[in-house]
Amino acid sequence: MHYVAAHEEHAEQAFLAAAKLQADGTHIIFSRDDHDSLHLFNRADRFLLHGWCVLSPLQACDKGNVCLTCSVFVAAASHQSALQGQLAETEALINRSTRERIRMEASEQFAAGAANAEVAKDLRVSVRSVQRWRRAWQDVGA
Repeated sequence: MHYVAAHEEHAEQAFLAAAKLQADGTHIIFSRDDHDSLHLFNRADRFLLHGWCVLSPLQACDKGNVCLTCSVFVAAASHQSALQGQLAETEALINRSTRERIRMEASEQFAAGAANAEVAKDLRVSVRSVQRWRRAWQDVGA
């Protein structure tokens, strides 16, 4: 039991000593109470690979494992460069998905006979983009 107690104390000391950053790069400081609250209800999902989730244990997470974009994800400063790369990749994936969804909506409107200007206005994109998408849609028949 002594080893377990010593290990927990060392882990707490290491946690408190590490510099921590929020998703926007802001430095934050944790107290012993903050550390203890991460252990509340034995929520193992609060300790993540490169940081900690400081969401209240009584709240549910709606981020779906996209912790890097969450305002309550806190990372050790030593992992900042790796996390910035992961965040950039995550944002690029979200942007690609959004653009693909918009192109799919445009193709549905093409099939319904909508004019380029109408599609552009509806989807809040340029007419030039819609013209390019329509050409690709006609070429592939998508």
